[in-house]
Amino acid sequence: MLVPATLLYLYFLIQGFEAPFILAPFVIGACAGILFKKGKSFALYIILASSIMGAIASGSHFYMERFQNVNTAALLKEYTVKMIADSKIPAEEKKLMLEEFDSNIELIKNKMPFINFLSYLIFASFCFPLLVHFFAQRKIPLQIKGIEYFRLNDYFIFVLILNWGTVLFINAEKYAFFHTIAINCALIASVLYFIQAIGVIKFFIIKKGLPQFLIPMLFALMIMLGGGGIVFFSVLLTGFGSLDLWADFRKLDVKKNGETKATRIDN
Repeated sequence: MLVPATLLYLYFLIQGFEAPFILAPFVIGACAGILFKKGKSFALYIILASSIMGAIASGSHFYMERFQNVNTAALLKEYTVKMIADSKIPAEEKKLMLEEFDSNIELIKNKMPFINFLSYLIFASFCFPLLVHFFAQRKIPLQIKGIEYFRLNDYFIFVLILNWGTVLFINAEKYAFFHTIAINCALIASVLYFIQAIGVIKFFIIKKGLPQFLIPMLFALMIMLGGGGIVFFSVLLTGFGSLDLWADFRKLDVKKNGETKATRIDN
C-alpha cells in the first residue's frame, strides 16, 4: 500500500497539494550543483536531497496539523476519492480501491515521513539525468560516481537492525510515538539498502557488458506482479543490499596501490 500511496502523493505534489514541492527544484538543484562540482557521489546527492526535502515536507505536515488544524489525511483521502472517481476504472474496481484506501488510511498517516522521503527520492532520481545534461551543456566538468558504486557506511546496518527491532518488540499502542519514529526510520533504511542492491546489480551488468535496460525491466516485472510481487522483491533486494556489508560483492573495499576504491555515502 505504501508504494501506490507514494505515487499518489507525488501526483498531489504536482497538482499543487503541497507547498514544499515548489522548493524541491531549488533544493535538489543546489545539492547537485554543490556536490557534483566537488566530485561527490550520486549516493550523497540522492540521500542529502531527499532527506532535506523529506524533512521540509514532514515539518510542513506537522505545522499544518498542529497549528492550522488541517487534517492532511482527510485531504489526501479527498484527492484520492476524486481521482479514482474521475478515472475510467470499472465501478467494481473503484469500489475495491476505495475500500482498501479507507482500511489503510491510518497506516499511511503514521508513515508520512517515510512517504515524504520516498517521494522526493524518486523525484531527485528523475532529476539526476536532467542535471547531468544541464552541466554537460554548459561544459562544466563533473566526476560523478553512479549508483553502481552506491555503498552505505558499515555502521548504518545498526540503524536498520535497531529500528526494525523496536518496531517488532515494543507495544505500538502503548508507545505509539516511538513506534512511529522507528517504523519510519526502518523503512527509510530499508529503501537505502534496496538502492544498494540495485547498485550491485548495475555494477555487474556493466562489468559483464549486458544491456542496462535490464534494471527497468526488473522494476516493470515487480509492478506487473502486483502488491505481493512488490513486497517480495523489495524484501529480497533489501536483504541482498544489507548482505553486501559482509560479502562486499563488488570488492570496493579492496585497496590498490594504497588507495581504496570504495565509494561511501560521505563521498
